[in-house]
Amino acid sequence: MLALWQAFDDTRWDDAVALLAPDVVITMPDSGRVLTGRTAVHDFNAGYPGRTRCTVLGIHAAPDGTVVARVEAVNDRL
Repeated sequence: MLALWQAFDDTRWDDAVALLAPDVVITMPDSGRVLTGRTAVHDFNAGYPGRTRCTVLGIHAAPDGTVVARVEAVNDRL
């Protein structure tokens, strides 16, 4: 999980999405936007304006294998 967020922080989109399951679903709590699949995650991040820095604040792994990361993302244009 840390390698994933480091790749996002470094803007290495191909490396980041390669670490995700092909059917990944990412929900952004601030907007409610849902990204489904690696391509959607890649395209959203590659096309997002400005530079976003990502800091992992916490990681929780549930017994069923679900992993949730709490991440602070700060964009230089927003």
